[in-house]
Amino acid sequence: MLPLRAIFEALQADVDYDAPTKTITAVKSGTTVILRLGSRTASVNGQSVTLDVPAQVIRGRTLVPVRFVSESIGAQVDWQSNQVFITTTEASQPVSAVTNLYASVNGSQGDGRDVSVNFRASSGESAVSHYRVFAVKAGKSQSFNQSAALSVSSRNYTTVLPTGRDVNLSLASQTRDTDGETLRGGQSYVLYVLTVGNSNNQFALSNASASFTLTASNVLPSVTGVKATDVGDLNDGRDLRVAFNKLADESRLNQYRIFVVKSGNASSFNLQKALSVSSGNYTVVYRTGNNLSQTLDSTARDVDGALIRNGTSYRVFVAAIGHTANSLSAASDIVTLSQNLSLGYATSVAVLDVSDYGDGRDLRVLFNRATDESNLSQYRIMIVKTNKADAFNLASANSVASRNYTSVSKTGSNISQTLASGARDTDGDTIRSGVSYRAFVLSVGSGSFNGSNVLSAGSNALTLTSNYGTQPAYNVGVADMSDYNDGRDLFVSFNRPADESAVSQYRILVVRAANANSFTLANANNVSSSNYTVVNKTGNNISMTLPSGARDVNGSAIRNGTSYRVFILSVSQSNSGNSNALSAPSAQITLANNYSVPAATNIAASDVSDFGDGRDLLVSFTRATDESQIGQYRVFVVKNASVGNFTPAAANSVASSNYTVINKTGSNISQTLAASARDTDGTPVQNGLDYRIFVLSVGTGASNGLNTLSSASSVVQLGNSSAQPVSALSIADVSDFGDGRDLQVAFNRAADESRVREYRVMVVKSTSASSFTLASANNVASSNYTVISKTGNNIVQTLASGTRDTDGAPLQNGVAYRVFVLSVGTGSLTNAISSPSSDLTLSSPVTPVTGVSANVVQNADKTELRVSFTPPANDLGISYYAVIVVPSGTGFDPASASAAVSANRFIQVSKGQTSTVLFAGDTDSRGNALTTGGVYRVYVLSVPQGGAPSAGTLSDPSGDVTF
Repeated sequence: MLPLRAIFEALQADVDYDAPTKTITAVKSGTTVILRLGSRTASVNGQSVTLDVPAQVIRGRTLVPVRFVSESIGAQVDWQSNQVFITTTEASQPVSAVTNLYASVNGSQGDGRDVSVNFRASSGESAVSHYRVFAVKAGKSQSFNQSAALSVSSRNYTTVLPTGRDVNLSLASQTRDTDGETLRGGQSYVLYVLTVGNSNNQFALSNASASFTLTASNVLPSVTGVKATDVGDLNDGRDLRVAFNKLADESRLNQYRIFVVKSGNASSFNLQKALSVSSGNYTVVYRTGNNLSQTLDSTARDVDGALIRNGTSYRVFVAAIGHTANSLSAASDIVTLSQNLSLGYATSVAVLDVSDYGDGRDLRVLFNRATDESNLSQYRIMIVKTNKADAFNLASANSVASRNYTSVSKTGSNISQTLASGARDTDGDTIRSGVSYRAFVLSVGSGSFNGSNVLSAGSNALTLTSNYGTQPAYNVGVADMSDYNDGRDLFVSFNRPADESAVSQYRILVVRAANANSFTLANANNVSSSNYTVVNKTGNNISMTLPSGARDVNGSAIRNGTSYRVFILSVSQSNSGNSNALSAPSAQITLANNYSVPAATNIAASDVSDFGDGRDLLVSFTRATDESQIGQYRVFVVKNASVGNFTPAAANSVASSNYTVINKTGSNISQTLAASARDTDGTPVQNGLDYRIFVLSVGTGASNGLNTLSSASSVVQLGNSSAQPVSALSIADVSDFGDGRDLQVAFNRAADESRVREYRVMVVKSTSASSFTLASANNVASSNYTVISKTGNNIVQTLASGTRDTDGAPLQNGVAYRVFVLSVGTGSLTNAISSPSSDLTLSSPVTPVTGVSANVVQNADKTELRVSFTPPANDLGISYYAVIVVPSGTGFDPASASAAVSANRFIQVSKGQTSTVLFAGDTDSRGNALTTGGVYRVYVLSVPQGGAPSAGTLSDPSGDVTF
């Protein structure tokens, strides 16, 4: 006999005693037992049973027969007389696996929040302790079984308590797969559910769900390895070189931006501030496919608009600006520019035009020697094109090849040096008339100053001119272009003289190489008109293929196997042979049957849009007649002024970042270039410049390396026919009204507002933003955007309470948005749309949970700490709940809770769930494992959507509980 309540409650049965009738009723798992005091007859599920001993009252306590009661509700009874106590063991009830398990993907955040899990509860759920939901990489699902499930750490599955209903829950952002990795976009998974029974070794594993894949999140990685170095002594941006590692994947990148920030302001400089910096206060760097190193120019400014100068400490940041997202690097180490060298150096550099040879002999350089030449070995005169002079610094000078500067020995006096006929500028081009130059002098250290060179300031700008008569052409080039075995195989190019006013025409003279050394101006004047090719002036450099009937100066048809050199005769307007001018000869060329790679033909280009970049340029051409030996086509955008120098050799040497690859299609090609397209000089394609297009057929297989260049297209110049878009668009959550008044929009006005009538702010759900185009914006109803008038200034505006998104839905908390701004064109100008803002989810302060309770339950296989709580009535703004176990007596506040969540010392509970289970392997708020005998309290932090844990709201604690 045992006390009534003690035995029934130990067996987890519900018990009721009716005093007037002296009737005891016990219920468990569908079994009902009824006893009456003093009666030897009892009822089990309506069936009468005779008792050995009736229930009775002894000394004021109601006692019942232990064996009858225990066995009636499914328990076993053993008598251990040698220890004089009774052991009651409940009979095990088997558990069954869940069914109808499936997962659905309902978002695009790229983590567990996108996944909803559904399954039908286990039959006989009264025997179930809890369920464990496992996410398994699809590639590993074949080997996942019950044994593998039981070995998974509790941090790598989601615990769900039985509720008597089928389960429908959403996973959390920190949900991990069975390998311990958080769920991520682009990875395929399957789900399993393990049913865990109340008794030892009671488990059942479900079948796998169908495979599902999360959408990759739209995040652009940050640049790494940012390094700033003092490389000069010019006391401006040219002293500062910035190097950094390119992004591993640049496919979503538009450009990089270098920001120079005073070191005192660097700690508060973030991506939002970077995007708001004026375009004049950062340096744009375009991707090259390699890690980047950029020396700033003389006008470079810090983000406050101040010129970069010695004596100021800076840190440098690099932003990656993408098509749909942006990111900011960590700061570089501090760099302070200074005047580091004590080596003497040349000063007062000047240049003069002193002759009319059309080469270096026309250029005289003067400079004052260093005041102390004792540590100098020599001076180096460097001639730099004026349009590149601002970027020319000490590092540039030290890297110039020896053939591209003039060495001058010390004399103890100031220097006046006329350059040689073969002198070249720092690009390796021969010095010539019509090009603007500036001269620099590098003072080269010796002895203890070896390697410590100093660069002078630049000279005045100078353009050499020819004033005394007809000038010769120069840079005559030749190439074997085809396989006709006549003049059409011979491609000739040359640079026109800077002053063509005295020239009436040019004559192309093809001379056998054996006679070239003795070919003079007199010989050229006497060549028969049938034996040269006339070329009229165009105002540009010349490149052309000779006609099929072209002959050499001896009257023989041009043929394979004969070696030639080519001269150009500039014919004077005076028609006097004595006034003509003969160029230097080309390199020797022997025509041969080399080409099995035909050229593309009918090259055309047109202006088709108004982005102000390569997207405006449509290139079309007729494919090669035989593409069997062609691997690809390369499209080159060449400034019209440079076309005369653009030969097959020049095309083959263009960097891969400066042309567009087009693969064969079997059809003629018509393609718009990319936004990042560059011309052959490496400059982004832009409005206002004259371009011509070439196409290179690139050989493959047996013809690998045998490339063929097309003829040029007609001249094309890009222009504008639309309004200009705004820039630096950003948005912020500034209030808690739960409508449009929470959303503030800021942007920089269009650079040319004379083309803009008004701006329209359009709020687009993030899930629709990737497909939101100019055409979409033009079709938005007027009730679904906000009109902002021009003010002449950049715009910052908070939207109105009735603002709607482009779908017509009122703005509200918990929805992720992006904002676009449409610039509405004036007159006949078309509209222009901005790049989108970053994502923003409006939120309001969240309400804490209440009624937090914690209870320890001892199961056969492990000890459980079961936590439950009551969610707030309005949980719209909540992302998830963080359950944190805190040692009793420890001070704990919201800041402590945020720190615990940031350190991953919590259990995440999805919104819609109100309980969880912790085990001995889990950790408390200090990072220590839960220990037997430890006394704890439990808190719950409500974490808002789109917010950090620091913005969450902390509950009151549970009571103390001993684990």
